Amino acid sequence: ENDMPFVRPELIARENRIHDIENMRNPMVSFIKVPFADLIKHPNHSIRIGNIVPNSMHVSPDNNIYVITGPNNGGKTSYVTSIGLMYILAQSGYHIPAEAAKMSIVDNIYTHFVSPDDITKREGRWKNELRRIKPVLERATPHSLCLIDDLGSGTNYEEAKDPILNILYGFHRLNATTFMDTHIHEIANVVEQGEFSRTSNLQVEIIETEKEFKYTYKVIPGKAGKSYAKEVAADLGLSKEGIDALLEQR
Repeated sequence: ENDMPFVRPELIARENRIHDIENMRNPMVSFIKVPFADLIKHPNHSIRIGNIVPNSMHVSPDNNIYVITGPNNGGKTSYVTSIGLMYILAQSGYHIPAEAAKMSIVDNIYTHFVSPDDITKREGRWKNELRRIKPVLERATPHSLCLIDDLGSGTNYEEAKDPILNILYGFHRLNATTFMDTHIHEIANVVEQGEFSRTSNLQVEIIETEKEFKYTYKVIPGKAGKSYAKEVAADLGLSKEGIDALLEQR
């Protein structure tokens, strides 16, 4: 109905630990990004496909851990979420929004996404992050899928680096298929130096010129140089000049 390609995935034994999906699309992106004006124009078609950028994933027993860096709002979390959705759909017996898929069964999907602060637990965000990551390390197996989003957001990057590297070491020892996105770019530097075998860097591509930068939402090999925090703030009018203009207008 929405012209989105779907395919019946080929599910194979979990012992193979092969996970190949070509051009998967996050179905939640099209649901969220439908302009309200389009809903008014087409009331009988309330869900219409948007411009979803497809991405692929390729995992083998020899290369099963990925660290993803890139710009703010560039699609890192959407990519990690897409992977989880593909496995939930596939192992529930559904077709998946992709062009081809060969997927080993996973015994569990473990996730760690940013959680809102909860003062009733009497702990800061960083401690909350660590408390929630520990059960994953306690339970994951080589046949699990682990999706770790923005670990280290609760503290500064200098102090977060070593604990995150220890956690990455844990996933490497467990030999679990793991996708971890982070703004701690030093993690990608360590991966690039070959500290962890079976671990590779991915980055969200961005096209930068002298005047602007443009998101492509494509996930490609390699590590990102920065998160473009300054540029994103300026784009929203929160540079010093933009704030001056805002306050003068008020």
